[in-house]
Amino acid sequence: MIAKEKSRHDFIDLLRIIAAFLVIVNHTNSEIFLNRGISFTWFLSLGYFFVSKIAVPIFVMITGYLMIGRIETYIKHVKRIIRMILVLIIFSLPYYVDNIGIESFDIIHYFKTIIGSSVTTAYWYIYFYIGVLIMLPFLQRFFNALEKKDILIFCILSGVFNMLWPILVHYFPSLQLFGSFQVPILGAYIALLFIGGYFRKYGVPKINSIWYILIFIMSLSFNIIMTYIEYQKNAGWYLFLDNREYLPIVLQSICVFAIFSRVQINERIASVIKMIGGCTFGVYLLSDLFIKKLRFIYEGVCATGVHELFAVVLFEIIVFAVGFAITFILKQIPYLKKIV
Repeated sequence: MIAKEKSRHDFIDLLRIIAAFLVIVNHTNSEIFLNRGISFTWFLSLGYFFVSKIAVPIFVMITGYLMIGRIETYIKHVKRIIRMILVLIIFSLPYYVDNIGIESFDIIHYFKTIIGSSVTTAYWYIYFYIGVLIMLPFLQRFFNALEKKDILIFCILSGVFNMLWPILVHYFPSLQLFGSFQVPILGAYIALLFIGGYFRKYGVPKINSIWYILIFIMSLSFNIIMTYIEYQKNAGWYLFLDNREYLPIVLQSICVFAIFSRVQINERIASVIKMIGGCTFGVYLLSDLFIKKLRFIYEGVCATGVHELFAVVLFEIIVFAVGFAITFILKQIPYLKKIV
């Protein structure tokens, strides 16, 4: 029974690896299409960009899959929150020092800085995740009080009001709802947590994988085509659909989650995936730092005449590999391994 339960979750580590890599993609690839006009490379880079946007929804669904179906003590939730606060304090430090210089370091200013803002782009998710952890004990009780059909209705309504409606309003402004109309509990991220929990409790819908692949392709194609149309209207800023809460990206994320939940992994490969997956949080925490410090590699590869897209993919792999190696070392340190 234990072995069966363990194998059921091997795909979670695989999804963690994919999502952590896509975080790096999201922070490195976009300059390619943003710095050029319409071309074949523009379309490829834009498509790669919209694929990378599934990283956060997948992380949120993983949280839902692993935690939303439980009802845990408040002490356990407090420990999780403290862990994330420690992560924020410890791993913001190298970014802060890199930004201002070691000679200007001031501990009081440091704490004021990380309380009021994020030291690097990627760390918005830590603040978001701490908020999720604060809400989690109540969301767990809410989720577990719902029946299967209640969860489905909740997620559908969340999809309509928060994932689909903003897109409709953008193209059909007359559909704008009066500002006093609000449905705050039907948040997109809460729905993603519940979708992850639903998949754990009731299983991923037994739809042929080809349909998930087709929905993914259609959602991605919609984002690319409509962004091309947006570009025709305003080449200065055309990334309206760059929103993780919007339905096309959410659908892509659900499809990837569903497809990989069916992947059969043999025991030997699973142990390697588990090891890499266990380091992905550290890869994420260090990614922006190494993107900055190792950028010379990307520029050097481009200087040899290699196409930008090939160069950026190689660069992303190197950033991930270095982040993994450093995290693996950090996880050997007794106290650090508990938080990273």
